[in-house]
Amino acid sequence: MLRSAVSGRVVPIASPDRSGSGAPPPADRLAAALRHEPPGVVELAGAAAVLDPDAGAATRARVAGLDDIAAARAAERLAELGVLDGARCGDGPARAAVLDAAGDDRCRRLHARAARVLDCEGAPLERVAHHHLAAGPPWDGGVVELLHVAAARAEQSGDRTRAGRLLEHALTGPVGGRRRAALLVDLSVVARVAAPATAHGHLAEALSLVPCARERAELLARTVARSPGGRRGPRAAAGARPARAGRRDHRDAGGP
Repeated sequence: MLRSAVSGRVVPIASPDRSGSGAPPPADRLAAALRHEPPGVVELAGAAAVLDPDAGAATRARVAGLDDIAAARAAERLAELGVLDGARCGDGPARAAVLDAAGDDRCRRLHARAARVLDCEGAPLERVAHHHLAAGPPWDGGVVELLHVAAARAEQSGDRTRAGRLLEHALTGPVGGRRRAALLVDLSVVARVAAPATAHGHLAEALSLVPCARERAELLARTVARSPGGRRGPRAAAGARPARAGRRDHRDAGGP
């Protein structure tokens, strides 16, 4: 039995139903309890749910848009609710309950904020890209570039499925003709083994986007078969990290 910090009413969430009475399962009761909590508690719960379980308290606070004091108070309440287990986010059902209570739109905003915060903190590119994939269409060219570089690295590592997902997601963002052509060419490369007809279509569209014969030749050169590990994508060959996507303050609580 837990008492809501706002309404003061008691909300049972901890004990599983063994009576066969049809009472909601604990995860559903947790989702209901969160709807009666103050905004800071709800935001920190969402941040904990979208981040890695081992994300630090400071990172969770930044994604939630809370200062240290407010975050500490919210974390205490979330520990009572079972969302936080010590310094870690709770188990799978607790995480699922938080995401269910948040809804799709808020989850996308939380992932967008997580991507910005982790990028500012210098987190691995792949982790930042993971959040961009869940945040909806890229909101600017910086995010598109980050996804493109992450796709090149995924292909280098042999994960063509993930590379394809990253490239397809990048194409939903604001891309001009030449950038779109480069993305399509790289997408044709990662698709040519599993889906050669689709790969041919991507390549044909890419070539139609560039008017210059020299540029078309350069695009075609990108499709030449390469040995494993020989992939040289945009800025990835030198291991360069793209400029911080969006350059937004991680305290911004709004969506992209």
